Amino acid sequence: MTVNYSFLTALHVDAGNQPDMYSLAFCLADYEGGRLFIAADGADGYPSPRRSDGSLAVGEPGSFQDAKSGKAVKGNYYCTKAKIQDEGLAGALFFSGRVQHATEAFKGERICVLWYTHSGVYKIPRLEAPAKLQDQRLEL
Repeated sequence: MTVNYSFLTALHVDAGNQPDMYSLAFCLADYEGGRLFIAADGADGYPSPRRSDGSLAVGEPGSFQDAKSGKAVKGNYYCTKAKIQDEGLAGALFFSGRVQHATEAFKGERICVLWYTHSGVYKIPRLEAPAKLQDQRLEL
C-alpha cells in the first residue's frame, strides 16, 4: 500500500507489479483535476479498468504529454475521487499498473491511496518455525 500526498506522477509503468493482478486507487481531499490517465497502447493482455462494484470503468478519451519523448500518448482519463456510499466506496478504480499511467495535473490538496501486489510477494518465505527462518535468505 502506498499513500501519496499531492504527488503528480509522470507517465510510467509499475514494472514490479504482479502482471495478472489489479492495483486499486482512490483519492481523497479537496482538489480539482487529478484523474488517472491510462494509455491505450500496451493495454492488450492486461485486465481492463473496473469499478469497486466489478463493472467496467468508463474513461474519458484524451491524451497525455509524455515528458520523456515529448509525444502525446492516447488513452483514457478515469476519476478516482472517492465517495463513501451505502453500497461501498464509489470512485475507486481497479487497473493494471503494468499499463502506462500517469496523474492529470490538479489544483488543491490530493491524497491518493494505492494498493498493489508486488511480484516479489511470491518470494517471501512461508511462515515456519523461527529456527528455520534464520537459515533462509530473501532475495528480491
